[in-house]
Amino acid sequence: MSDGRWWHIYGPFDAGEDELPHIGQVINHYRRLHGVKTRVLAETLTRMGWEVGERRMEQLQSDTNVSDPQHISRRKLLMRALAIPPILLGLSQAADGADLGELLSVPAIPRRARIGEDELLRYDTILSSFWDSFYQSSVRRNADGIKRWRQHLEALAQDVDATHRPHVLTLLCRFDQLAAIEAREEADFASAMRHHTQAVKIAQELDNAELLAASLFRRARTQLHQSQVDSAMEDMTLAVKNAQRARDNLKGYVFQMAGEVITRLPVSRDTTIQFNRYMDAAGRILRTGKIEEDGSGAYLTAAGYHQDRARGYLRLGQNDAALDEIQLAEKTSQPQMFRWQVELLTLRAKAYTQSGDPEWACHEIEEALRLIQTTRSPLQKRNIREVYTSLIDRYPGQLRVRQLTALVKA
Repeated sequence: MSDGRWWHIYGPFDAGEDELPHIGQVINHYRRLHGVKTRVLAETLTRMGWEVGERRMEQLQSDTNVSDPQHISRRKLLMRALAIPPILLGLSQAADGADLGELLSVPAIPRRARIGEDELLRYDTILSSFWDSFYQSSVRRNADGIKRWRQHLEALAQDVDATHRPHVLTLLCRFDQLAAIEAREEADFASAMRHHTQAVKIAQELDNAELLAASLFRRARTQLHQSQVDSAMEDMTLAVKNAQRARDNLKGYVFQMAGEVITRLPVSRDTTIQFNRYMDAAGRILRTGKIEEDGSGAYLTAAGYHQDRARGYLRLGQNDAALDEIQLAEKTSQPQMFRWQVELLTLRAKAYTQSGDPEWACHEIEEALRLIQTTRSPLQKRNIREVYTSLIDRYPGQLRVRQLTALVKA
C-alpha cells in the first residue's frame, strides 16, 4: 500500500524540501535504474555544460543531500541525463513546457493544467487496492473498476501536461498489467496479450527498467499458459536483464519467475542447474529481510517463493522435494491469501498424483474446489481440471477418483 506520499509510485524516497521527494535519493535511484556509473554521469553532465566532478556527484546522491542542486538549469540537465520525471525535481512550474514536450516525445496537442498531488496519490491508492484484492480473493470482482480506471488514465495521458505525463503513463502501464491478469484469469488470452503488449510499449517509451521487467515477466506467464515457451523465454531473458537494475522486491520475483520458465524446457541436468541457480538467487534476496514494496504489484514473499520452487520441482519430477516446499509455503502463507491456498492445494494434488497416492490427491482437489468459490478464477479451475485429468488417466479404476468427476466438471 501507498505510504501517503504522492511520489510513492516512483520509488521509496524520503521527504525532501518544498513538498518534493529527497533529491539525493531520486538521483541515486535513477542512476542505478539506468545502470550508469557515477563517474560516467559526472562526465555526461560536464559535456552537457555543467562542470561537475565524480566526488561532487557522489555528494549529490548521498542521504545528506535533500535539495541540491538548487539551480533549475542543473536540475533540467539531471532530468535529461537520467530521464528523471520532471515532477520529481520540482520542474512542474519552472521547466519550459515546449522543451519537456520534445524530451518526452509528447504529441503536439493541447494540455490541461497540472494534476494535483492528492489526485496522483488517489490513483496510486486505487491501484494498490486492486492488487490487494487480486492476491486476497479475486480480481474478477473488480474487473469493471479496472476497466474504467484504465480507460480514464488512457484518456488522461492524451490530455495531461508534459510534466505529469510520465506519472500518468506509469500508472497506465501498471493498470494495463492488471487488466492483462484479469483477462488471463478469465482465460481470455487474446485480451490479456493486448494489454501486456501495451504495457511493454509504455515501459519502453518511458525507458523504465522496473516497469519493463514487470511487464515482460507478466507477459511471459500468460505465454506459458498458452504453451508458448519460446516466446516466454525471450521475454524472461529481457525481464532478467532489466531486473538487474530494479529494486530487490521485483528483482527477486523476476528471478523466481525465470526459474519457473526454465522448467518448461525439456528436463535435463542443465535445466535443473539453471532452475536452482535462479531460485537460489531469489532466495538470497528474500533472506536479507529488507524487502520493500516497489509499486510493481509483485510481492517477493517466503510463501510465494516456496510455492514456485515446489512447482518447479514437480516439473522436474522431484516430488518429495516439492512436498517439502509446499509444507514450507503453508507455514509462511497468510490465511486471507485464498489464491495462494488454492495454488498450494493444486500443487499438492499434483504431487500426490505423481507419487502414487490418489486418495490424498482427491482430498486436495476437493479442498481446492471449495476455495474456488472465493477466488472465482476460471484459470485456477482449469489448472485443477488438468491435475484431475492426469489423476484419472493414472488411476482409472479408483472409485474415489471417479466420484470426483461431477464435482470437477461442475
